[in-house]
Amino acid sequence: MILRFAYLDEPLYGPPPPSLPDDAQRRWRPLIPLSVAGPNGRSVSFGRALVDPGADDTVLPLATAELLAVSFYPATSHSLRWRGQRHSLRYGDVTLELADDEGNVLTWPAVIAFSAAPVRYPLLGVCGCLEFLDVTFRGAERTVELQPNASFPQLVSP
Repeated sequence: MILRFAYLDEPLYGPPPPSLPDDAQRRWRPLIPLSVAGPNGRSVSFGRALVDPGADDTVLPLATAELLAVSFYPATSHSLRWRGQRHSLRYGDVTLELADDEGNVLTWPAVIAFSAAPVRYPLLGVCGCLEFLDVTFRGAERTVELQPNASFPQLVSP
């Protein structure tokens, strides 16, 4: 099964940078919908989460952990650097779900990080997410494809 997502556009504010055409009015990014379920049975949906192979961990807002009643692992010294500031990471167990417009759904348990860093979107990083998926970025088509690989955890019910 392959999940396919069109890149989503975001408006540019001010003149485009030299890396874009002079008349560009938007950027295109691999932003996909994400649902996260916690141990209390509640779930939170994000309309846009960034597929980011440069992120070591999958990171969600700290407030999400509170809504889902996530129990944290013992504190560590791990952190996220955002705009020059260090923000601590707390880790916990959740269930992640990705669903595309064709009705394909992937659901799996994951240990992910939570942070108070003011990151604009949840980050779908290597640990907890991309380690379980083979990802193809199709720049000319502005799509991203995700396919479970041999390390994908056994499917769970949301």
